[in-house]
Amino acid sequence: MNTELYTGQLLSLADHAFSVACNSYGKTSLGLSTTIQFIEAVEPGDKLVARATEVKRNYRTRFYRIDIYHEQSLIATMDAVSYRKDHYFIDIKLTCSDILGYFYKSALFVHLQF
Repeated sequence: MNTELYTGQLLSLADHAFSVACNSYGKTSLGLSTTIQFIEAVEPGDKLVARATEVKRNYRTRFYRIDIYHEQSLIATMDAVSYRKDHYFIDIKLTCSDILGYFYKSALFVHLQF
């Protein structure tokens, strides 16, 4: 098994879930730092789910935890910090339901199969 390839793919999956979560307010956000811990190995054919949770929100900074699961097993966890800019990247005239529908369709829970 090529574990280097899988760790890179896990990092990409966690980073994608982080970017969707930190940009979900409609303002452009930049990643400041990430730290990932790999807990279990991934096997070919495993279906993975990444779940991003906002832990704390300040005026400009947001703190996230991204967990990657295979079924009920925690495969990896990433702590991440983002910086929110003033620039909106979506039309601020949209309703809350429009915005929630957009991000729901954009997969707040990101699925990946090896």
